[in-house]
Amino acid sequence: MAKSVEKNKGIKFKRREWLFLLLIVVLVQLILHQVSLYYGSSSTALGYVSFAGTIVSILLGLIAIIYSFVQSISHANSVAEIKSQVKHLVSAGDRIVKLEKRLDSSAVKIERLTDNYIASIDENTKASLVVAQNIKDVYQVGEVMGAGDRSDGHFSSGYTWLNIGCAIVWWAVVNNKTAYDFEIELGDVLARELDVHQEFLSGLMVAMSAMLDDKGVIEVTNVNEGVSFNGKPGFDDYIGPTITAMKESGEEKYIKLWQVLN
Repeated sequence: MAKSVEKNKGIKFKRREWLFLLLIVVLVQLILHQVSLYYGSSSTALGYVSFAGTIVSILLGLIAIIYSFVQSISHANSVAEIKSQVKHLVSAGDRIVKLEKRLDSSAVKIERLTDNYIASIDENTKASLVVAQNIKDVYQVGEVMGAGDRSDGHFSSGYTWLNIGCAIVWWAVVNNKTAYDFEIELGDVLARELDVHQEFLSGLMVAMSAMLDDKGVIEVTNVNEGVSFNGKPGFDDYIGPTITAMKESGEEKYIKLWQVLN
C-alpha cells in the first residue's frame, strides 16, 4: 500500500484544473443540447446527439470517479506523511528519554565523586591540622629544652618521651650513627626495655631530629645507609644540659634508656 501511494504521489490535479475540466464538459453538454434543439426534426441527428449526450454523461461520471480516486490517493499520502512524522516524533522522544536517563546517571556519578572528593578533603584537612598541632607542640618543647638553666623543669611536666627521643638523636650524633643503625642495633632492645613499639621510638627520633635541624644545631642528611645526623656548632651547649639532667635523674625509663645506649 505504501509503495502504491508513493508511486501515485505525483498524480494530483489542482482545483483550478478540475474546474476547467468541468466547464469544458458542461460547455460540450450545452452545445449538444443546442444541437438537439436545432436538429430536433431529424431523427438521425437526434440519435447522434442523444448518443453524444450519453457519452458526455459517461465522461462526467468517469471524471467524478477519477476525482474521488485522486482525492483518496491524496488523503492516503497525507495519512502516510502523518504516520511518518509521528514515527519520527516517537523516535525523537525515545532518544530524549534515553538521553535523560544518561544525564541522570551522569549526575548521580558526579554527585558521588563530589561527595567522595569533599570527604577526602575533609579527612586531609583534619589530618593536616593534627600534624600542624604536633609540629607546634614539638616547637614548644624545643623552646623549653633550649631554656638553659630551666632545662631541669620539664622532667616533671610530661616530656619524658620527647627527652628520650632527644637522647636517641644525641646518641646517633655522638657515635656517628644513622637512623638505620639505631633500628638494627638498639631499636628492638630499647623497645622491649621501655615496653613500646620500635616504630614509636623511630618516630620520636625523626620528630626530634626535625626540630633540632630546624633549630640549626644538627644537620639531617640522606645517605645510602639511611638518614644521618651531624652535630653543628652549639650542639653540645643546646642539648648537653638535657642529657646531663636525664643521666642524673632517677626515673626508671631514663635508667633503662642509658643502660641500653651505653
